Amino acid sequence: MAGKRVRDYAAEERRRNQLARERGFTSRGAQRHAIERGQFAAIRPNRLRKPQSIEAQKFLLGDRTKGIERKDTVLPQFGSRFSDAQRAEDWSDIYARSAAAQYTPDERPEGMSKREYTDAYLAAFVRGDERYVNTRHSGGSEALRHWFVDVAQYMTADEYESRYGAKE
Repeated sequence: MAGKRVRDYAAEERRRNQLARERGFTSRGAQRHAIERGQFAAIRPNRLRKPQSIEAQKFLLGDRTKGIERKDTVLPQFGSRFSDAQRAEDWSDIYARSAAAQYTPDERPEGMSKREYTDAYLAAFVRGDERYVNTRHSGGSEALRHWFVDVAQYMTADEYESRYGAKE
């Protein structure tokens, strides 16, 4: 019967420091400091815990992309932010350049729940094939129309149709 495997912490630390040196840092601590300050992209953004580190990484992503989302862009999962509201807030902080695209659940229409508001925002901007970045030049989408006309009341139905074209 084999005995319990003994963990070699010193070897793990040497390996982590070696990886950090390969990435251009003097040590793992220097790499972690750069990640926490937003000077280097997080290797695993979903492992971030400190709110200031998450904000720094969101700023870094926004700076690298110049606040412009491309069709192939995938918004990373920052820290333990698993809720849809956090995903919407993260996208809004990084990519929303106009008031109509900002996630402001406290300013939702009368009678609309926060869940419905968040779902409409995610469909229009964050998730799926009907989101803004995929449909803005090809006639819009139902999700986008619902957001701009019904939820945000940024434009009327006629203005939406004149801008994005009628959907048959």
